[in-house]
Amino acid sequence: ALPISKAYAGEKADDIQRHEQAVTEAWSELQNSSNGRRQLLLDTVEKFRFFKMVRDLMLWMDDVNLQIDAQENPRDVSSADLVIKNHQSIRAEVDARADSFDTCIEMGRALLEKNHYASDKISEKLVQLQDRRKETNDKWKEKMDWLQIVMEVLMFGRDANVAEAWLSSQEPIVRSAELGNNVDEVENLSKRHEAFQKSAASWEERFISLEKLTTLEEQERRRRSEEH
Repeated sequence: ALPISKAYAGEKADDIQRHEQAVTEAWSELQNSSNGRRQLLLDTVEKFRFFKMVRDLMLWMDDVNLQIDAQENPRDVSSADLVIKNHQSIRAEVDARADSFDTCIEMGRALLEKNHYASDKISEKLVQLQDRRKETNDKWKEKMDWLQIVMEVLMFGRDANVAEAWLSSQEPIVRSAELGNNVDEVENLSKRHEAFQKSAASWEERFISLEKLTTLEEQERRRRSEEH
């Protein structure tokens, strides 16, 4: 444009120079606006990608909570064992998602560090995700603790019933007034009594374990102690 401006005189040269400057400034402004728009679009893509990760994890945790709530209350040792195994499989599923949570949380923090234009909403989503994750983990642990207590109580009931049945079966031997009418009968009675004593010795540990307080009973004892 310089040779052209030299070919004119006075106002024409000034007009051309002003026009060149205006065009240059407009081009620079357009480039800046384009770059700003591009960055805004990239930031928006990252925002929605983060929001989607949060939404997917929240929906997944809703499903986990439903699974925990849907578990049946065990009625015997066998069903308690099945429920506990199912509950442990939920824990394995939760642990398998740890990397997804870490990735999502790291992404949210990275967006906050770069002062993303949606920082307030991102921060809110991040807090919601971490709170829900803690609630889900706490809920799983509380249910596991409860299931273990139920299993302990059911096992106690089962063992107590078996012990009671054994005691009933041995009572006639212990309470028998029969002493025998001859040597052979007395020896047979002695053998039966020796067999009973051996059997009773093998049951001793079971009876000792039945005398121990269950976790539920221990908790109730502690609670009453604290009240007084």
